[in-house]
Amino acid sequence: MKVQCEKCGSEYNIDESRVPPAGLQIKCPKCLATFMVRPRQAEAPATAGDMFDLGAVDLSGDAGGNADLELDLPQEQAPAAPPAPGPAAAQPPGSTLPPVGGSTLPPLGQSAAGPGSTPAAPQPSAGAGGQLFDFLDQEIASDQEAEKSGPVRYRIRRKSGKVFGPFDQDTVKKMLVDHQLMGNEEASLDGVNYKPLGAFEEFATTIRALMDEPVAQAEVSAPPPPSSPAPSTGDDLVAPQGVDFAEPPEETSGKSGSGAGIMIALGVLILVIIAGVALGFTRFGFFGIKALTGSGTASRQQTAATTGQQGQGGPSDLLSYYYQDSYAGYTTIYQRFKEMHKKGDDTQTDRLLAVLSVAALLRNYGANEAYLKTGRTTVVAMKDEDPESKQTIKAEAALLILPNPQQAFKVLQPLVGKDSQDKEALYLAGWALAYQKKWAESARYFDRATVIDPDFAKAYHALGDIQALQGDFKSAALFYQKAAEKDPRHVQSLVELARIQIEVNDDLDAGSQSLQQVFGKYFNNLAPAEQAKAHALQARIYAKRHQHDKVISSLQTAINLMPAKVSYLAELGNYYLDIGEYAKAHALFDKALAKDAKNVDAQIGKGRAMWKSGDIVKAKILLEKTAKAAPRDPRPPYLLGRISEDLQKPQQAMNYYQQALQVSSKFLLARVAMAQLQMKQGKTADALGVLGEAVRLNPHSAIVHNGMGEIYLAQENLRLAVREFRQAMDLDPELPGAHFNMALALRQQGKLDRALAEFKQVATLAPRYPDLAYEHGYTLYLKKQYQDALKMYEDAITRNPKDDRLYFRAGLAALGAGDEQAAVNYFQTASGLNPTNSEAVFQLGLLFFGKKDIDRARELFKKVVEQNDNDARAHYYMGLCYQHQDMMLDALEEYRTAIKLDSKLLDARIALGKAQAQRLQFEEAIEQFKRVVAMDPQRLDVQLALGEAYLKQGAARQALRVLTRAYRKNRKFPGLAYLVGRAYHDQDKISRATKFYQEAVRLNPRDPMPHYYLGYVYKAGRRNRQAISEFRRYLQLRPDAPDADDVREEIDYLLNE
Repeated sequence: MKVQCEKCGSEYNIDESRVPPAGLQIKCPKCLATFMVRPRQAEAPATAGDMFDLGAVDLSGDAGGNADLELDLPQEQAPAAPPAPGPAAAQPPGSTLPPVGGSTLPPLGQSAAGPGSTPAAPQPSAGAGGQLFDFLDQEIASDQEAEKSGPVRYRIRRKSGKVFGPFDQDTVKKMLVDHQLMGNEEASLDGVNYKPLGAFEEFATTIRALMDEPVAQAEVSAPPPPSSPAPSTGDDLVAPQGVDFAEPPEETSGKSGSGAGIMIALGVLILVIIAGVALGFTRFGFFGIKALTGSGTASRQQTAATTGQQGQGGPSDLLSYYYQDSYAGYTTIYQRFKEMHKKGDDTQTDRLLAVLSVAALLRNYGANEAYLKTGRTTVVAMKDEDPESKQTIKAEAALLILPNPQQAFKVLQPLVGKDSQDKEALYLAGWALAYQKKWAESARYFDRATVIDPDFAKAYHALGDIQALQGDFKSAALFYQKAAEKDPRHVQSLVELARIQIEVNDDLDAGSQSLQQVFGKYFNNLAPAEQAKAHALQARIYAKRHQHDKVISSLQTAINLMPAKVSYLAELGNYYLDIGEYAKAHALFDKALAKDAKNVDAQIGKGRAMWKSGDIVKAKILLEKTAKAAPRDPRPPYLLGRISEDLQKPQQAMNYYQQALQVSSKFLLARVAMAQLQMKQGKTADALGVLGEAVRLNPHSAIVHNGMGEIYLAQENLRLAVREFRQAMDLDPELPGAHFNMALALRQQGKLDRALAEFKQVATLAPRYPDLAYEHGYTLYLKKQYQDALKMYEDAITRNPKDDRLYFRAGLAALGAGDEQAAVNYFQTASGLNPTNSEAVFQLGLLFFGKKDIDRARELFKKVVEQNDNDARAHYYMGLCYQHQDMMLDALEEYRTAIKLDSKLLDARIALGKAQAQRLQFEEAIEQFKRVVAMDPQRLDVQLALGEAYLKQGAARQALRVLTRAYRKNRKFPGLAYLVGRAYHDQDKISRATKFYQEAVRLNPRDPMPHYYLGYVYKAGRRNRQAISEFRRYLQLRPDAPDADDVREEIDYLLNE
């Protein structure tokens, strides 16, 4: 048989014997699109039972046998000319219906490029604020080489929030074709970021093709085939307990029936619950899409006519509530009808309104069995009174829509003919067709209803739902907006409009305006689920505007409205994770798991919260269990890799990252983490290779460029690091990690003001960003804004009193501010919280060393060395302590160890050189000083020490060369003029020596040594009076000099000469 690709029009010949009765999914070798081929023999129309059969797909895991669903096609034949399009179905005069199934709007995520148009700029994400509903801020790239890297798998989330899968692409398409999915579900590649199924290009074509399925008119009038179950009368319909429904009404207690009756009822209950669950996993959510329908502001006379009120006992006050088309209106009708029925005051029209309300509650909110029971008994009463009336027909059809939409549509035929003016009947027919997945025909019936009543708000809302199902969010928004314009009370349409404006269009201003109307005087007409949804959407606006307190308040309100809904708990928990409030996140995930212990998102969130709170072992245990329970989810192994790094197990961490990438090659966070780990291990080339692959998979990922920048930052390649961070910020201006890393890079470049500006931006995007206060405060410290830094650390300590690093940095700030006692307290607290915090112990040692408490300082430095024998600074200061205590051999050993550990630690080399010179080991001392001068020619103090060593060695000429070079750089450097004079003096150049001695005295009159040598210069020149003056000055400045007696003898000699 000849088949044609639905996307590109290519034709192929296949063996018809390979096409099973249920059809075969085929992949086009030219464009790689998939389409369904069915055998040419006529098929029996699907029954309601067939439609909701979930047995073909395992919803608890991967679908098996998927390979059999795909047929390899032979080489493409020359494509035939495409058939001429048939005449479009005629729209009724005044129709507002856009081309159903043929929308020109591209799938979500693409832009329609018309002539002269420019591609839309990539929309920025919300950073911490927009990642808040998005645990771990992950980007999943579109994999254009899925065939090479393994099958892409999708998790499916229906309206109730329940998640199934993962499934591969072909399985999802088969589920759509088999009507096990209806297209209004959401899908995710990573289990975190969900968007409408129609927004995925790979599914949009399939969904639109299904929406254009022609209506088989034979199904309307022909009896069901022998293999089909008999049409339901509505007596077998049992409504589920809707999770989005309010408190059930009080039921009158009655005695149980016979055992046989109970068994029959139980059997029917189980059968219909299966149908209900199946329908729940469809385009229309749990027992029907939450199509928040409304009646508009049509004239009451017209509505009375369509409901059949005329001639049925006069107007009923129930009609005014029915106009509202709201949860509040329908529940009020239900309660009042029960009261009227008890008194016997109900009319046939009242009964119709009650049944229509019950049916709406079932479709929209999953009403409980008490409502259904009332609806069934009311239909029976209506049939007893007048089985052929319009009211009875509509009531019966309304209750049939869920269990048997085919039969519901058949029942409505007398009322929905070509010339029908019954808008309610047309509306019900539209839903009956929708539940048969006949989207185009369904939309036409809704459209006919709006032609009859241009103010029929709930029909416009239903048209919005139909358009949204095919990914035409632009048209859907127009219909929702029109519904709200026709009836300002129809605020449920504004909720859906706001969702599109916020989540699809990223138009916060428009979304805010819509929600402002939602929260107006008709807000209480909404169901708790609708109110919660509105608050959650408001939270997303607050998040993107960085109004963090309002985010928490809005989400908490949503939770209070729908305490049984785990998704709102998880959203708020993930938000707390994103802003660093780990304890609060932990508590919320505990609540979520108490309601659904198998919820993977809550398990992962709790594990992350425990890890970030420092409870690493318990976090590891939990995430290991989660990884086993969800082997297709890359997040648990990724987090286990991060935890393994914290536990100093790099190889185990690498294995986990590889495991995460095996599950999903597009899981970019695992790639970035793997590259960072390789960088720490010195495998720079491997790290850049891993990130290069990530860039290939998604060149426009801000996360990838941020990770690349981190690699360059670790290499101290600040130019390339800044470039990558800048690119990440251009791709996502609200990615806090990019701003944070940019601040670190700028700080290393010494650009402290710009670094502070970036830290302030991070604080705006995510006030509790991990390590923000730690690094921001340190930058203030480097700017010498010690009080500001100290205040920032004190605030951070209040929020996280167990972080020893904060106490350490607070100690540095206190030290800079001149409060040594506060610094001691901070350092002691840090070392008490974490005995391995060697930095805090080291700083304590420095403080006591400065106070000349050498014994205590030495013990502290020794403790640092015990914790980390490779700490060169600690060995250096240990050497200083030993030298102060005249333990020169130990001091020399510590200096040599420090130099061995860090050859660039110049202070250790200088200390070693001076100690060796003191021990008259001038060759060794000179060697150390020469190395320091070679590494840092600007160290004049070292050149001074080198010159002095040469002098003591007797090498006055070499000393003079070194010292005059230093003197040219800075003539006023302390002690330098004196040593130049000494070098000249040792070479018997007395006049030059005298000049430099005199200069030294002028620069520092309190230095005794120039006076000492001037005394001998003057004595040699027989300038006795001047010599005596210099000797006496020497003794005044150095009365305890070891040669004081010799100098006094010189004075006596000169006096007596």
